[in-house]
Order: sequence, then C-alpha cells, then structure tokens
Amino acid sequence: MSFTDVGIVVGLRRRGRRLTCPCGTITRARYDTSRRRWRHLDFGACRVFLEADVHRVDCRGCGRVRTERVGWARSGARHTADFEDVVAWLAQRMDKTAVARLLRLFMGGGRQHRGPGRRGACQRRPAR
Repeated sequence: MSFTDVGIVVGLRRRGRRLTCPCGTITRARYDTSRRRWRHLDFGACRVFLEADVHRVDCRGCGRVRTERVGWARSGARHTADFEDVVAWLAQRMDKTAVARLLRLFMGGGRQHRGPGRRGACQRRPAR
C-alpha cells in the first residue's frame, strides 16, 4: 500500500499460478504481463486504487491471446465491480451531476472542477 498524490494505491498479488481466460479456460501459458490500476470505492476522503500485474493468456480454448480475468473487475473495465455497482445504484436515485460530485468522477464535456483551492485530502501538509 502506498500513499500518492492521487490517493491510496493498494498493490495486489496473486496466490496461484493458474490463469483464467475470459472464455473460461484455465491455463498456465502466459503471453506477457502489464501493470493495471482500477478505481475502487473511496476510503473516507481518499480515493483508492487497486493495482496488480495482469497477464495476457495464450488460450488454447478460444485460440486467441486475451487478457486474463480478475475477480474484482469486469472484463475491460478500469473500475472495480463494487465501484460500478455503487455508481449504478446512485444513478437510479440521483442526477448524474450529483453522482459525479459525490464519487469525484469526471463526466467529460468540459473543465474538471476540483473545488475551491483545496488540496487532496490524502496529500500531506507541508512541514512548518
């Protein structure tokens, strides 16, 4: 776990050596590895990100090279499944501007508002 200027980054490590292709085939044949980061639910006033090494799998079941499946996020997503579930639940009950402000999301189409001159809550104050 590390504290960065964007928030808290939690490093995840896999226990087993078996890799799961999105088609469901379990294999050990990996093609290459990259580090990915997913946005998770906030911890108080700090944003939380999950970071892990993700392998591309040389799958014999579907005959393609695909990114392995991880348990905390849907295929191709940059947010965790828990984060997406909270956004979907809030979107049914609130307008999208309120959801974006509550979860500190950028909805696109304009300038991102960061608040009236505030530092991020996870940033340390300068020593005096």
